[in-house]
Amino acid sequence: MTKQELTALNMAGFIKSQTLILLDKLNKLNLDDCSDEMSAKICTTWQKNFILI
Repeated sequence: MTKQELTALNMAGFIKSQTLILLDKLNKLNLDDCSDEMSAKICTTWQKNFILI
């Protein structure tokens, strides 16, 4: 593998790990219990884009 390919793989691994950390933190927020209007908008956006299977 070339240095450029290794760098790309390292970057992809870093992005994947950071994404999983962020999704875990979002999952712990319990967005189903949002009460005010802003939280409801955040919940809707989150649920449309980041549903965890």
